[in-house]
Amino acid sequence: NNNNNNHQDQSIIGHVAPFSFFGQLSVDPPLVAFSSYRSEGGTRKKDAQLDAETTNCFCVNMVTEELAVAMNLTSATVGRLGDEFHVGGLSMTMADTIHAPFVTNTPVLMECQYTQTIDVGAFSIVVGRVQKIRVATTAIHSHHHHNDEEEDGAFLDIAKLKPVTRLGYVDEYAIVDKKI
Repeated sequence: NNNNNNHQDQSIIGHVAPFSFFGQLSVDPPLVAFSSYRSEGGTRKKDAQLDAETTNCFCVNMVTEELAVAMNLTSATVGRLGDEFHVGGLSMTMADTIHAPFVTNTPVLMECQYTQTIDVGAFSIVVGRVQKIRVATTAIHSHHHHNDEEEDGAFLDIAKLKPVTRLGYVDEYAIVDKKI
C-alpha cells in the first residue's frame, strides 16, 4: 500500500492509499505501480495520485497483519487537507532519498521517484522507479544452502511478516503467512 504526500515547507499532509492495487512491474529498471480510481466520471483524482504527480515521489509501505486495522482506518474520507496518518494512529517518518513520509513501523518500505501515469478507463496507473528499499532486520532470515544450485543470503520472512494482500474485490483481503 502506498504513502503519498503533499509537501509544503513546514507542514506535511500525510496521505495513505490503503486500498490501491499495487504491484512490481520490473526489476531492471526497478519499477512499481499503484492504481488509483478516478471518481466523478474519471475526472477527480485521489490524493495519492495527485501527490505523486505534484511531488514526483511516493513511498510504498508493506501492510502487515499488525497494521491492518490502521490501514482500514486511513481509508476514511478526510478531504485533501486531512492527515490520514493521524486518522489511522500511524507515526510518520521522512524518507531518505525522496521528500516523502512513510509509515514509521512498516517492516518493508520502497522509496520511489514518480515516472508516469497511464490512464485506463476510470483508473490511473501511477508508476515509480524504486530509489531505495528498506527492510527491518526483524523481517529477514538468513539461509545457507549446501549445494551450488541455490543462493545463500538474506530473505524476507513471509511467515513472520504476515503481509496483507488485496484479493480483488472491494472488501476482500488476506494475510499471507506461508510461501509455497
